[in-house]
Amino acid sequence: QKMQYLNAWQMAKRTGMMPSAGGEAITLDMTLKDILMLMEKKADKAVQDGTIWPKWGKAISGLAGRKFWVIPADQTPSCNTMPKDGSDPVDVRYMARLEIPLA
Repeated sequence: QKMQYLNAWQMAKRTGMMPSAGGEAITLDMTLKDILMLMEKKADKAVQDGTIWPKWGKAISGLAGRKFWVIPADQTPSCNTMPKDGSDPVDVRYMARLEIPLA
């Protein structure tokens, strides 16, 4: 896959045109849930074609019955990053919450 990416990048530099995305692509108007559903579909395909070893499983699954909330920063307690390199902390602008029903 890395070589495919590098070859596509080199071709784009030579021709001046970006390669077309095969299949569905993420767009600016997609919701977080739509993007995650697309990722789940790609993970399912990768398990089927052997790209992901079924024993390891996939990190994204069962999204159909889940609820998503994205809470703007002004409606949450203040939250900053804690950089280890001594640089200034950065405000966390958005926090995502993923509800996982246990019943």
